[in-house]
Amino acid sequence: MTMLKPRKLSFFIVIVAICVAFLGSPDRAAADPVLRFDERSGLLEIRYKSVPIVTGAFAFWRDQWRWLGPNLRTSLEGGGYRFSQAGSAQPFELNGEIEKTGDRSMAWRMEFRAPDALHKVAYGGIRFLIDTQGFSLDGAPLEAEMLPGGDGWRLQVEEGRPPIEVRFDPPPPQMYFEHGRKNELRAFFVNRRPETDPRSFSMTVSLPPGGTVGPSLNERFAAPDPKTWLRGMLPWDAAPVDLSFLNERDGPAGSRGFVRADGDRLVFEDGTPARFWGTNLTAYSLFTTTGTSRCEAARRISKFGFNLVRLHHHDSDWVNPNVFGANSPNTRTLSNESLRKIDWWIHCLKQNGIYVWLDLHVGRRFTRQDGVDHFAEMAKGGKVARAYGYSYVNESVRERFKEFNEAYLNRVNSYTGLAYKDDPAILAVLITNENDLTHHYGNGLLPDKNVPEHSKIYMARARQFAEEWGLSANQTWRSWLPGPSKLFLSDLEHQFNREMQAHLRQLGVRSMMATTNTWGGMTLSGLFSLTDGDLVDAHAYTSPEPLQVNSLFRSNFAHWIAAAQVEGMPVSVTEWEPEPFPVAMRAAAPPYLAALSAFQGWDALMQYAYSQNSLNLDRKPARYQGFNDPAIMALMPAAALMYREAHVSPARKTYALAFGDRVHNEFLSAGSAAAIRTLAEQSRVVIRLPRHPSLPWLKQTVRVEDAIVVRDPDRPFLADDSVQVTSDTGELTRNWVEGVFQIDTPKTQLAAGWIGGKSYALSSVGIESGAPHAAIAVQSLTEDPIDGSDRILVSLGAQAVPDQSGYLSEPVPATITVRAPAGLSLFGLTGNGRKTPVPVMFEDGLYTIQTDPSLRTWWYMLEKAS
Repeated sequence: MTMLKPRKLSFFIVIVAICVAFLGSPDRAAADPVLRFDERSGLLEIRYKSVPIVTGAFAFWRDQWRWLGPNLRTSLEGGGYRFSQAGSAQPFELNGEIEKTGDRSMAWRMEFRAPDALHKVAYGGIRFLIDTQGFSLDGAPLEAEMLPGGDGWRLQVEEGRPPIEVRFDPPPPQMYFEHGRKNELRAFFVNRRPETDPRSFSMTVSLPPGGTVGPSLNERFAAPDPKTWLRGMLPWDAAPVDLSFLNERDGPAGSRGFVRADGDRLVFEDGTPARFWGTNLTAYSLFTTTGTSRCEAARRISKFGFNLVRLHHHDSDWVNPNVFGANSPNTRTLSNESLRKIDWWIHCLKQNGIYVWLDLHVGRRFTRQDGVDHFAEMAKGGKVARAYGYSYVNESVRERFKEFNEAYLNRVNSYTGLAYKDDPAILAVLITNENDLTHHYGNGLLPDKNVPEHSKIYMARARQFAEEWGLSANQTWRSWLPGPSKLFLSDLEHQFNREMQAHLRQLGVRSMMATTNTWGGMTLSGLFSLTDGDLVDAHAYTSPEPLQVNSLFRSNFAHWIAAAQVEGMPVSVTEWEPEPFPVAMRAAAPPYLAALSAFQGWDALMQYAYSQNSLNLDRKPARYQGFNDPAIMALMPAAALMYREAHVSPARKTYALAFGDRVHNEFLSAGSAAAIRTLAEQSRVVIRLPRHPSLPWLKQTVRVEDAIVVRDPDRPFLADDSVQVTSDTGELTRNWVEGVFQIDTPKTQLAAGWIGGKSYALSSVGIESGAPHAAIAVQSLTEDPIDGSDRILVSLGAQAVPDQSGYLSEPVPATITVRAPAGLSLFGLTGNGRKTPVPVMFEDGLYTIQTDPSLRTWWYMLEKAS
């Protein structure tokens, strides 16, 4: 066995540690304001207690609020920052220089130039979003106030300390709180007066003593270097790690019969538990990927550890061809050619042990030829019409849905010989995607929305519901308000669900059903009708920095999933994804979510998406196209392994959140309820929905024995000075000040986030990373814990920056120590799984692994040499 001394790498890590100390931790003092330049906006972000309480954005309009821009390009130059309009075709010029003017202040010098003809109709400047929800000063909410001289504004965050101050020179011609609300302040320098509006202006931002100016996000990350960064790491048709054995042990999908809900879990027909780690195939990937590429893709999907794929955007009109064919004049006839392609996908996935989730309605747009009543209202002067919202009050829309469902689910697969409705490999069907009334589309049916026929039905139903249950008629129809309207809208959704489900069961559908989803900031009142399904489905997208979210004040995507876990029902997540693409921190998202999902007992998770473009014709980097993205896929096998093989222990305690009538009388959500946010990473969380006379159909679910009941949504379950949260098993810890997540279980040990230049000592593993932001996992691939395993997987991930020819991936120089049996050899794994021997040191029961960037890989295997 080759011995290797880790001198060179350790020196590199020391250098990274020095850089971390110089640039500062994510927030050097958790309770002090931190100011940093924001590359996305060209302006600022101010964090207090790790929460972004102030952000800025430029905004310019012309007459009648027509959007002008800008579209900025930012850069770091000579120790300062610059921004300018991106592209020569912009209607105006906006340039700026930014510099640090002290330890706790920064200055912006800006210039606006536009032709007089445009300037005479243009207005705009800076929008400050001031989000101090949850913070108070002397018992009152924190609020910004304008300076007496009209040259700026201030915000005091702590008693006895000076305020945060923003000053302008010259004072803006117009400055006001939008609609009088203190959460948005607008400072307009351009106000239709080219003769008096300032062409040049400056802004100085000052923090109180104890505050600090921190590095921008891009400064903290390593800059892409085409000479040293890795290209072509991840072939589209191969995988570095092969976890297909997880699927092979059960044979083709469906071999164990239909999956069903059993209380709050999923089980196979024989009663054994079922758990699904999945992804999405959407849009063009369904119809323009060739037959052989489909089966190659299915094999690769299995190798990454997925056992579920959702087929999505099959009916959307922006996809051409779609399930209705190419340029179809109507949506009542399904294309046999398109269906054969879906047949082939189902067949290939099934043979590789991968179950299928079928959506029924997603983005279908009706045409005049579809025979939909009141089409002109729905189309609003256009040639096509969406069904969102209208499906709940328009009978003809529901009939078109039923026609489609019958034709789609009665389809006999050309390759399996089974109708979709009879195939146990079809895990579930989703009746309608992101289509609800309680939070999103109810307002579109109101009398002032110029849809009189739909409004007539809506208002009549509201009057009838209010009269039947003795509710205020005036409050029941007002969809934008909490209270009786949420009960009415839930019942309206239920009537639709009941009709659609009855039709599907009449067709003979045996797969599970989900009605629609909780998504887009939906409140808990949206859960009532979702219980009509066999499981509750959720969509969850991350903020750019989910590991740095302070749970006392803000929510991340895992908290929103927790808010969908209705007591006694399984929960699925058909869409989760780090946003915005290509957020540099996306490598940490899969293991973080997998760990929390296993801890909470969530049942089926689907990343969005594996691909929405042709897998063999369009392999350029793109949003919603993860199959060739090294960052999102780097730790996907690690995530699948820990989730499906139960490497993470379930929570020891369960909290039943029983908020009573506040569920429909207030806007409660993961964003507003501290109890959800602060418990979701400590113990299991279930939502106990209240009974209400007006909802007699609400599903009776089995209550969790020994659950701790919580009735106050505003109660935090973390101390006020907390900087981290740890699971009640002791296996999971997230420190939001450091921006670091750790897993320490017998079979999976991981450190992820801002781990560069620091050392992490886990039970059997030590981790030191030379990449500022990275994710590093060590896992046993046997039944033994890491310290007794003879086959150990090491996975790394960091930035992957897209360009015209693919991705540039950041090398992750690291020192990793692993306590494991003697006699193992180390191999680097290329993107297609080929092994390259790597020297490793073994001493006192510890292997010291030094990753080798020259191997151009993020994956290693420590195992007995064959």
